[in-house]
Amino acid sequence: MKLPSISVGSSVIGEPSTLKGVGYMLVATFFAGCMIVLIRHISFDMHPIEIAFFRAFFGFVVFLPLFMRQGFAPLRTKRLGLHMFRGVMTTLTMIGTFTALSLIPAAKVVAIKFSGPLFAALIAMLVMGEVLRMRRFVAMLIGFAGTLVIMGTNFTEFDLGSTMALASSVFWAMMFVSVKVLSRTESSVTITIYMSLITFPILGLIAIPYWQMPTFEQLGLMLLLGALGSLVHICAAQALKNADVSVISPMDFCKLIWVSILGFLAFGEIPTTETWIGAMMIFGSVSYIAYRERKVKPKGVKDDPTAPTRLTE
Repeated sequence: MKLPSISVGSSVIGEPSTLKGVGYMLVATFFAGCMIVLIRHISFDMHPIEIAFFRAFFGFVVFLPLFMRQGFAPLRTKRLGLHMFRGVMTTLTMIGTFTALSLIPAAKVVAIKFSGPLFAALIAMLVMGEVLRMRRFVAMLIGFAGTLVIMGTNFTEFDLGSTMALASSVFWAMMFVSVKVLSRTESSVTITIYMSLITFPILGLIAIPYWQMPTFEQLGLMLLLGALGSLVHICAAQALKNADVSVISPMDFCKLIWVSILGFLAFGEIPTTETWIGAMMIFGSVSYIAYRERKVKPKGVKDDPTAPTRLTE
């Protein structure tokens, strides 16, 4: 008996292509969860900024074969200033995320960082003049309320880890909006290469005061970190090729499930009830906003394939 199909955007749930996209996204969230827990594990013995440097450095190394094959062609741009801004925002995002992971449970960091798209929607409204309709406004209020539930309603009890996670969400939102602007004239290869070229030197300079020579084991773990980051982006990109954002975006919530399981197995960390409630409030509002954007988007306009995934920095 053939199962019924449900249409979401231009994708049909139940079609092989859409199911394949959902599968890729599920795998991407698993690799992202592994990466997050690995960062927390390494941060027990190394400063988070040094870890961020190696994460960015190995990400740059991945592009060396591309340089050897294409030369300096991908570096041609008329928007160097905006590339610099995007690189700085990426750097601050990584510092905030990695520092937060060294201070508070991984599941709490993930839950707070779900708020990134909410800040992106707010910044897009202020900077790019995007319309904020009443339904989106209410959804954003619910999402930000969810962030307060996770962090605690008493502002005097805000801890550094939660604050860094929230700050990284704001920086991620700025990065997202800058990529959205850059993607109008720049290729995804140019955007990504400039991000790598700018990010790892800045992190290298910031990491100097905290530098300690990593052991071979730590280097191996950070190589694995870089590999996981690449796998996340590959799987997420493949998911976008097979299904609409409105279909695969809700799958991002699985990242919290993976991190909760892996965090318990590795560190004995159990997410609080507030973390789960707040995360569901945030993710519900983000998913609704994504759905509404898809509904009001003119026909024939495709999702932006160059937009950064929030699965990982």
